[in-house]
Amino acid sequence: MMPEVHVCLRINYDMQTLKNIRDIIRDLSEESRKNIVVDFQRVWQVKCTDEMRQLLQEAKEEFKAAGFYSDFWAYRPLSFKCCYADNYNYYAINYNGKVFKCTARDYSDKLVIGNLQPSGMIDWNEGLLGKMYKKATFEHEECEKCKMLPLCMGPCIQKNYEMLRDNKPFQCLYQNIEYSLSAYITDLAKQRKLIE
Repeated sequence: MMPEVHVCLRINYDMQTLKNIRDIIRDLSEESRKNIVVDFQRVWQVKCTDEMRQLLQEAKEEFKAAGFYSDFWAYRPLSFKCCYADNYNYYAINYNGKVFKCTARDYSDKLVIGNLQPSGMIDWNEGLLGKMYKKATFEHEECEKCKMLPLCMGPCIQKNYEMLRDNKPFQCLYQNIEYSLSAYITDLAKQRKLIE
């Protein structure tokens, strides 16, 4: 492993994955672990349960004990966005050249924001991109009153767009969160050796 290379190991999980997730630890050398950030992401179609929260906490602790750093996607102080896909220049290009904003949704034609051309250029669906960025993700009455706003910045751009497009009620990120804010703060304090 090259010392200047850092890897984000994204683990998409559900209940079964969490029960067997520790097998991954053995697959990675001890010297490489300090350069790997483990990013746990719940499969978006799966509802979070108390048992899942407990399994996630145990998995995070085992990865940490094995020498990995583990982050949690929902708490990104100072990033001012909910998800990496919220970055304006983040795009996912599918095998067939269709371009999407988010990898945590189906790849239906109604979500195609562009098409990769043989020349390597992208033919953008400017209308759809304009709709996605029309309203800030935190421009909801619930967000504007919430003390957590500076930490979460509202729903991700994809969920925000879908709520507006489908006239769905607002859904707060923290109503179905797997990893509590208090657990996250405790983890940070332990990493900084402020507490044991």
